[in-house]
Amino acid sequence: MKIRVWLLSLLLLIAYFSNEVLARPIDADVHANQLKKADTLDFNFNVIDLSGKSISLNKWKGKFVLINLWATWCGPCRVEMPHLQKLYTTFEHPDFEIITFSLDKQNQVEKVKSYLSRSNYTFSVFFPDKDFPDVLKVKSIPSSFLIDDKGKIVWQHTGVFRFDKSSFKKKLRQLMHSNEAE
Repeated sequence: MKIRVWLLSLLLLIAYFSNEVLARPIDADVHANQLKKADTLDFNFNVIDLSGKSISLNKWKGKFVLINLWATWCGPCRVEMPHLQKLYTTFEHPDFEIITFSLDKQNQVEKVKSYLSRSNYTFSVFFPDKDFPDVLKVKSIPSSFLIDDKGKIVWQHTGVFRFDKSSFKKKLRQLMHSNEAE
């Protein structure tokens, strides 16, 4: 009898915690606890475009930039990408850019290009260069960062996110508007 009670308790604990971890909605709203204001991004580094050319990220300095880290082999990244594309095609603002970094190996550029082409993704994709900033080195993907026009990280999220949700777009507009007022 004691073994049954122990097993039942164990199963209930496993069910509870797996539900806590697995039941997190991918379309979660932008919550205040996701906002981080401690780190800044120095745009003074280079990235590699899909043609192999080195490009300075300084060209986006002074804009709001959504940075997304992903890879073709990452299942959650592939789930997130359509939402990122929808944001890219529906959220227009002259001071907003979406920049993504494929964490695939640079020698797999054809695989990345093929994936983007098959999926009709049109946002900017780069590979990190050797001087990729520590603040963007993550342990898990997909990971996203929203950088304000002063280089401050104002939002960070790890895991699948619904960028096309109206609540995210509203929060994005609010953040951009509050910086314009300063």
